[in-house]
Amino acid sequence: MRILGFLLLGFLLSGIPVKAQEIYTTRKQKKAKEKTIAFSDRWSLRTNTFDWLTTVPNLAVEFDVSDSVYNRWSLGVGLKFNYIPLNTDFTSRFTYKTADVRLEARRYFRAYQIFSNRSRTQKNSAWWRAYYVGPYLSYSKYAFQFLGPSFEGKALSLGVTGGYNIPLYETPKGRAIDLDLGLSVGALYVDHVKQDDKTCTQISRILPYPMLTDLRIGLVYRWRSVRKKYVVQNEEKILRRHTERLLKEKLRLEKKYQDSIRQDSVLRAKESLRIKKQKKK
Repeated sequence: MRILGFLLLGFLLSGIPVKAQEIYTTRKQKKAKEKTIAFSDRWSLRTNTFDWLTTVPNLAVEFDVSDSVYNRWSLGVGLKFNYIPLNTDFTSRFTYKTADVRLEARRYFRAYQIFSNRSRTQKNSAWWRAYYVGPYLSYSKYAFQFLGPSFEGKALSLGVTGGYNIPLYETPKGRAIDLDLGLSVGALYVDHVKQDDKTCTQISRILPYPMLTDLRIGLVYRWRSVRKKYVVQNEEKILRRHTERLLKEKLRLEKKYQDSIRQDSVLRAKESLRIKKQKKK
């Protein structure tokens, strides 16, 4: 019986390292998965309801540039059109036709990352919003007339886009619909023909003031809600930056201290020289 007991104990002990290795491997795989985002979760489709209200169908695609959970950047391309403006006769006196292609990059961030001095309650109240800002480039062809003269031509715009996303609805499988509120402002180059009852003028110029080129009240379909994206912070990177700032501040203070010592020594030398001159007199 003793021999049987020792054999059983040895068998149980021999299984412990294997079990521990399995637990460690599972935890390691889980931790590795938490550092990346699935390929499908990096995509989103969005449409601007404001353009739909102005009779302009539109659709945009957005894709995260990296699969890292620390990623904050995305690239997007959008298209909106209700008619390609060719040979418009402007007989209705009310005409609005446009075809627009837009490329943009967005950098997402959370409120607490900017206003770090906020209290915990204030941070939690702003947690569900995901702000963004970034550059855009757009090219459009248009034809419009509102009672007055008509304009037909093309435009090129370069500027900044910004806004924020709010989660609206999430399915049990993780799919989500988010609200996109924002606008775009930039420099605008126009090349169009201005025509009224008497004259027809060709105009090509860069407008001397920033223009509002896009106003968004949109809906975004995501495979992963914005509530769960752009959230994780790279603690190691933050700590490294904080350490670098402390070292720079330390070097600055040391340099300031050394400069003050040199200035004091120079002042003492000048004062000593002045006293010697007075004694000689």
